[in-house]
Amino acid sequence: MKTSKIWSICLTFFGFIFIVAFSIALPIWFRPFYYWCIDWLEIEDYSGFTREQIVTAYNDVLNYLNFGTPFGTGELKYSQEGKSHFEDCKILFDLDTWALIISSVVLIVALILKKAKILAPAKILKCDWFMFSGLFALIIPIVLGAAIAVDFTKAFEIFHKIFFPGKDNWVFDWWDDQIIRILPAEFFMYCGIMIAVLLFALAGVAIGIGISRAVKYKKIEKNLIEK
Repeated sequence: MKTSKIWSICLTFFGFIFIVAFSIALPIWFRPFYYWCIDWLEIEDYSGFTREQIVTAYNDVLNYLNFGTPFGTGELKYSQEGKSHFEDCKILFDLDTWALIISSVVLIVALILKKAKILAPAKILKCDWFMFSGLFALIIPIVLGAAIAVDFTKAFEIFHKIFFPGKDNWVFDWWDDQIIRILPAEFFMYCGIMIAVLLFALAGVAIGIGISRAVKYKKIEKNLIEK
């Protein structure tokens, strides 16, 4: 079976993309996380809306961002400026979805090629490629966690300036864009924490398995030399 270091580098990249995209996608797709936050953050009291109104508005926005349904916020008012921000957000949501799909397909193809004994990734510094995917991905939760711990508000502002350069439509008006009442800053902080935890967990698993396999290969190599 042919092995390739270039293929290993490609898989390292797509493995990294998969870990990041999946960690971001889970809080987006797992809506019960937000439903739990409604009670935990007392969003009903904070916003002045009923739970039914909150859930409907949130689902309408998520359906638009994930499935491209017509934009709406249930019974809550919104401005054209507010709508335009969600249009910008949809680009990022679509980017993450496609990154997850493409990276998943590449990794599945890699598995099929290896099982069929057509092509396998070569070792990088005597380690499996996914170990390096995990190492690169591990940097993100460290930086994200530090930013949240130091000053979440500032980190939140910097995030928007990076991903929405030259725009200020992400600064919502409490009365014209009522959706902001059901999306307090604490919710986004918890989303950031959840993403960081998922990244850390997935990266940790990849690194742990990689180290375990590297130790195993080293023992096998040592035994062969001794024989």
